[in-house]
Amino acid sequence: MDKKALNIIKCSRCNKTMVRVNNHIKCLSCEREFEIIEDIIRIKNPDYYYSEYPQSDDKQKKLISDIKYIDSLDSLVATVRDDYPHISKHIFSPERSDFLYLLPDFVVGTNTKFLDIGCGFGNALLFKKDDAQYLFGIEPTYERVYFLKRWLELTQTDNVIPMQGEAKKLPFDNDLDVILLNGVLEWIGYFEKKEGSKAIINSQLDVLRECYSALEDDGVVVIAIENRYSPLFLKSPDHGGSYLTSFFPRRISNIITKKLYDRPYNTYTYTFWGYRDLLAKAGFDKVFIYGCYPMYRGPKLIYSLENTNILKKLPYLFNFPQTREEQIYLKLISQSLLLAKLFSTSYIIFGFKGDQRLLGDALYSGYGLGAKIFDLKNQTVLTKIRSQNHSYSLENIDNRYKNLSPELIKTDYDNRLYTEKLINGKRIDITDFDSIKVLFELLCSVYNKETHVTKINKVLSDMTIEIHKQPNFLEDNLLSDLRLFISNIRAYYGNQEINITKVHGDLHLDNIIMNSNNNLVLLDWEYSRMCSLLYDYLTFWVRMHFNNSVDIGNIVRKTPKTNMDNLAVEIIDNFKNIDNNVPDKLGLYFEIFILERIISHVRAANDQYLRGPLMEEIQKWLRLREILH
Repeated sequence: MDKKALNIIKCSRCNKTMVRVNNHIKCLSCEREFEIIEDIIRIKNPDYYYSEYPQSDDKQKKLISDIKYIDSLDSLVATVRDDYPHISKHIFSPERSDFLYLLPDFVVGTNTKFLDIGCGFGNALLFKKDDAQYLFGIEPTYERVYFLKRWLELTQTDNVIPMQGEAKKLPFDNDLDVILLNGVLEWIGYFEKKEGSKAIINSQLDVLRECYSALEDDGVVVIAIENRYSPLFLKSPDHGGSYLTSFFPRRISNIITKKLYDRPYNTYTYTFWGYRDLLAKAGFDKVFIYGCYPMYRGPKLIYSLENTNILKKLPYLFNFPQTREEQIYLKLISQSLLLAKLFSTSYIIFGFKGDQRLLGDALYSGYGLGAKIFDLKNQTVLTKIRSQNHSYSLENIDNRYKNLSPELIKTDYDNRLYTEKLINGKRIDITDFDSIKVLFELLCSVYNKETHVTKINKVLSDMTIEIHKQPNFLEDNLLSDLRLFISNIRAYYGNQEINITKVHGDLHLDNIIMNSNNNLVLLDWEYSRMCSLLYDYLTFWVRMHFNNSVDIGNIVRKTPKTNMDNLAVEIIDNFKNIDNNVPDKLGLYFEIFILERIISHVRAANDQYLRGPLMEEIQKWLRLREILH
């Protein structure tokens, strides 16, 4: 626990600086003390409790005993993944708090002081610990703050301070740069057992005013919360526990909730305009609101509700594969800013005490290595790589094919970010066969300048070394499968040669844009590297296979049965200009491609938080090999 971080904490009674004395921190002015119990500062022991599990089977109650004696981060992650799958993604998804990258405080800031109120298990704190100087987490439920404490110990993190307490009487005064209320504000009236609109709204205002006082003069409060008129509340209960109650007048909702649950309706959410009014009453007169999709708990897309141009200039952000229902919804909210304000599922709200300092009009999170921030005024896209573990990807950005990628403006290795020129255009459609043909013609033309020939035995030896370089987390049966896989390829193809070239590394429809000049541009070059010649080709069609658009077996065996299969087989001829024998080596390239995908997952699995899903991915790729056998 960093001593300098403790010096920021103030007495919540007289606002004087506190000092640590043995197992307390003490105010030297009024002598108020806060206990430090197992490295958790107890500001208050609230009488309310929160859990994602139902009361009838609340597994969270046994969390402390399950993790108390765990001695490694690997074991902590595995325990949560195996025994608490319901909350595993909630805890370990690094992209959940990407919306904070809309603030320069987390993109280029090194002195940021951050407070997460209702921090839960610590997701935002741990995944932003490298992007701020000091991070404080206040959480009322002891099981959750204890988990955070253990997580900090196992990662040897000392710039995050866990505290048990509540949203009122914060131990800060004009000290913090950013305060986060993520899924918290709507619960204030519920946990304080308030009844009646005036009491509930005043309770929420008290929290916002407390945040205002705790922030520095140019500080900002960030609120992630549902829209009162969220379409999701049409098919699932709102926080009141019933369907549609958020849509009704509050008086009617109160009658319904009392009748059904014998308690008042006190989980208030608001509209776009309601939130703006609420924050203004608390003193935040500069309020900027973003919509998000699918929800604030794990947003893939965050878009400004202050700028009409976001819907007109970047339509491809609202056009990625979803269900038919989701496509209809995204088309609806992209028609006008008014519809987006009314019916966005939830909001990310920024309330500034001073001037606003937002970096862009939209943020695309997805599931890659970083978050992308779109700035329409400056016509740029800034990508922030989330983890220090993945900063190597910036070298891939510097070495990509320039004529197939957005113009690179700047790479900042120290802050793990790069800036590109914004591409205005649209995604190509799965049925746009002509554009797909042109894409692979362009790729083959650049591959031809970067390709070299390598013996299969050399490729397999390098892969074997790569597998054994990794920490010992691969299970014995998986290691045996990989060794057998490599041995079989060596026995069958060992004396043959293949072509190695620099590839994009993550080629799929989401990353292909037709710009305003009708030229194809590829986005997201973080995975670019030297791989087998058909790596991008097979990545593209295997993704189609997983989406049930083609049968990759028909393509690899060259027995097409659909128009899409025919297109894939036809495109193979483009590679003859590099290696005339490519069509005859398609089976070999497919085997090597699967190994390359597995090796990339093994390498990425050094990140413990990704290890579980990646191990499942490896099994999926091994099963895919059965298509040839």
